[in-house]
Amino acid sequence: MRHLGTSRTTHKRCRKKLLRDNKGQVILYNSIDAISKSGISRIARRGGVRRISNSTFHLTRVVLKQFVENTVRDAIMYMQHARRSTITTVDVCYALHRCGQTLYTF
Repeated sequence: MRHLGTSRTTHKRCRKKLLRDNKGQVILYNSIDAISKSGISRIARRGGVRRISNSTFHLTRVVLKQFVENTVRDAIMYMQHARRSTITTVDVCYALHRCGQTLYTF
């Protein structure tokens, strides 16, 4: 039975538009700014922090970006060493272990 008014694909107006320059190439933006203050507060609450000053949010974004960049760089190094073109969860686990953050779940 078909449901009226619903569709499986996203409507054109709801899709996220990519920024393009005058040559038609996609402009990348700093996606670390997309992490909201409430998201940072939630992470801090898990770590036991009660209150956060406003100046801490920008510093947290910078540190988080560095951590993710280093982890992805190490995971790419493991992927290239294995002569693969896809990063696996094991590559990320080894990269985190190299940084001192061991995951025992995978």
